[in-house]
Amino acid sequence: MKPRENYYLSSEVYKGDVELLMYRFHPVADMNPLMGAEEFRALKMSLSLHGQLEPILLYRGKVVDGRNRVTALYETKQPHVDYIKLKNNLQLNDLEKLVLIKETRRKQTATQLAITALGSMKSFKQEEYRRASLAYGISSKQIQRAKKVSKLLPKEQFLALHKGSLYVKLDGSKTSSLQVIIEDMKAREIIVLEEMQKSSEKDGESIRDDSDFKEGLLIAKSILKGKSENYKKGMLEGLLFETN
Repeated sequence: MKPRENYYLSSEVYKGDVELLMYRFHPVADMNPLMGAEEFRALKMSLSLHGQLEPILLYRGKVVDGRNRVTALYETKQPHVDYIKLKNNLQLNDLEKLVLIKETRRKQTATQLAITALGSMKSFKQEEYRRASLAYGISSKQIQRAKKVSKLLPKEQFLALHKGSLYVKLDGSKTSSLQVIIEDMKAREIIVLEEMQKSSEKDGESIRDDSDFKEGLLIAKSILKGKSENYKKGMLEGLLFETN
């Protein structure tokens, strides 16, 4: 389910009075459950240490999404809350859909959110990145990483990454970080080039000659970016990833 582009009045983030908004919750805000005691304590600690990372949503002056954050800010005696205005002409079912989407996304990892946002984009213009970033609560840079990874991985692995069933094995632990995947793939390009250089040196040649090195770089990129799909899949599945 994708959010309508015209949910938001603008991308501008405003400052609101926490005490005032503490008692102005829209009925649809009840669709999201209140946090348990332990989770709420963690939220208050996060707000105290890092500040508010995601604006709440206001519809006609009432909190539609973000009552846990408003309450946590109130209890930690912080005077202001960041918010984004929704358009005044939205229907009740629009608000319900938006709140449901927001709650669903909070259960996704940053990688899953970035891939979801990427899938909602109609083009790769800067303004479209900003729209997707606002709609999905993920940075434009992270969405750009998702785009890059979508070109590096076979389609079925990229879909598995989106579902949360694919991880990178790193020093005995697992991660789905887009940045880690990109860095690992870059490292593998270097590995391929080094192997080519070793092979070349055995034959008494030098891959550092401009023409040879450039050709080797093109071959490495070809191997890792889809032009030699079977080789890439075998290398990735055997050395890089594991699934749940």
